[in-house]
Amino acid sequence: MQEHPRTPATETSLINEIQDAPELEQTDWKRLSPSQVSPNLQGRLSEQNLRAWTLVLRARGVPHECRRQEEGWTLLIPPAELSRARHELRLYEEKNRNWPPPAQSAPALADNTWGTVSILVLLALFHSLTRLELGLFEYEQINWLKHGNADAFLIQRGEWWRTITALTLHLSLIHISEPT
Repeated sequence: MQEHPRTPATETSLINEIQDAPELEQTDWKRLSPSQVSPNLQGRLSEQNLRAWTLVLRARGVPHECRRQEEGWTLLIPPAELSRARHELRLYEEKNRNWPPPAQSAPALADNTWGTVSILVLLALFHSLTRLELGLFEYEQINWLKHGNADAFLIQRGEWWRTITALTLHLSLIHISEPT
């Protein structure tokens, strides 16, 4: 959760948003500090922790009140509910100790340079052979554009290979080098 800059409007909305305690006598409510919840939490109660803890206490039905003081935010709990509030907040802190999990590093890419170069060379060779005006084995020259273009009518009639061969047909070397 990201902390927002503190302004009087933010603090007022936070107090209004969080101050949902039932009508109880609040003169003897006890202050709950972060160190009472977990020894790992020291110092003042941050606004981020206050929001999370308030959500936990609301969800568990523990009465509480939040106050802004000179040293920061203070969470007040009725004495009869203090041990229950500590217990619920400890459970929350234990379950969320390593949350969010650390970002995993991306796996190293495989070195596929030779495979990529080989495919490009084969495509260039195929392109060069198809541009030569040679008849192979006494057959007429094949019109690759006619037999390999993406004709939607013919693809729908079952010539599915046109969806692939159309990707490899190029009119010229300039056309090959142009960005797609």
